[in-house]
Amino acid sequence: MPCCNPRRILPCLLLAVALGGCQTSPHLVVTGNQLGITENRLRVAARVNGQPVNLIFDTGSETSILFQPAAEKLGLKITMPPPDAKALPGKVFLGVTESCRIQLLGAAFQGQFGVFNFPAGITPDEDGALSWQWLRGSLLSFDLNRQRVEFVSALPQGIDSWSTLPIVKENAVLSFTTPDVGGKKLAVLIDTGDQEGITLSPAQWRAWRAAHPNAPATLGGYYSPSGGLDFSEVCWADEFDLGPLKLTQVPISGSSSGEKIILGAAAFDASIGLNGLSRMDLVVDGKWGVIYARPENSPARPYNHNRLGAVFLPKDLKSDPLIAHVLPGTPAFEAGIRDGDVLRRVGDDDVTHWRAAGSSLHNINFWEKPAGTQLDLILQRDGRDFHALVTLRDLIGPSVKPAATP
Repeated sequence: MPCCNPRRILPCLLLAVALGGCQTSPHLVVTGNQLGITENRLRVAARVNGQPVNLIFDTGSETSILFQPAAEKLGLKITMPPPDAKALPGKVFLGVTESCRIQLLGAAFQGQFGVFNFPAGITPDEDGALSWQWLRGSLLSFDLNRQRVEFVSALPQGIDSWSTLPIVKENAVLSFTTPDVGGKKLAVLIDTGDQEGITLSPAQWRAWRAAHPNAPATLGGYYSPSGGLDFSEVCWADEFDLGPLKLTQVPISGSSSGEKIILGAAAFDASIGLNGLSRMDLVVDGKWGVIYARPENSPARPYNHNRLGAVFLPKDLKSDPLIAHVLPGTPAFEAGIRDGDVLRRVGDDDVTHWRAAGSSLHNINFWEKPAGTQLDLILQRDGRDFHALVTLRDLIGPSVKPAATP
């Protein structure tokens, strides 16, 4: 089973799309509705042609989407793009449903969804995603530290003392601009489909990592339809300045290619996921194009993460061998696991055929088990199997201190 965090699957998918057909986009203004929060997802109970569907609210998606199995189960007619269709860099071609009756957040309307089908081995728990595009005229309040996200009818009292950030209205996703400490304008995406903290563009990440060489770190794996499977280093920042906001105790990582985070025609210097949003209070006034924000100064909660310090990824989605990528100084490295080793078993679980029916890339999070858990892994190196007995420990989070400078 590859060490591929399911929290990173959807955000990487839903950033930029190219539809294979014409799609209608309603613009709803809703109030008095609170979103469900389970498993660090913002969930929306909806109905399509009277049948229930489970959506996540994803402000990093350019369009609302149903995954193909859900669309087929609903009996919707789907127009898929031609097999030889070529999407521009940073985009993914989607199909489109027929017009259907949609009910969500107290509103009922006719609309269409984009349609995407995951490759074998990647099975999402949701039926699809609700985009910011459909709700961009609403007033939305985030208080994730208290597990509360709701559409409201008025700004809260005292908001005049909060930082104000301009929404980039021409973007289909929820984003804003802010000056950095040097006065340079930063473009920032708010991505509620991502469960992580702050993701920096490669250029921003290199600068931050060079300035914080001893920051606690682990690895995270993820899937992107345009880029396939990949991994990145994930660190812990006791403080992180995002324009006028001084965030504390937040996970931070870097995207893997280019100089910016590219979403079709838009480019971003940073992206904020749900864990990053939990370190601030946020009110999004879509009608007037303003975001109000203030830092959350209460202690951060324990952060669930890869306590192994290694990811195991196939070369591509058609390949079976799960190849190790290991961060030095972690439990995996200390147990003798090295880059290029092939994972074969996790305890009694054979992971050599992860693409087989009933298996999935992310349904066994053995690397996120509690600190102190012992794992008996069987790996292969140079054609020979060997055991690695690993004891997981916290690698990042509020209780982990930076390494001492040599």
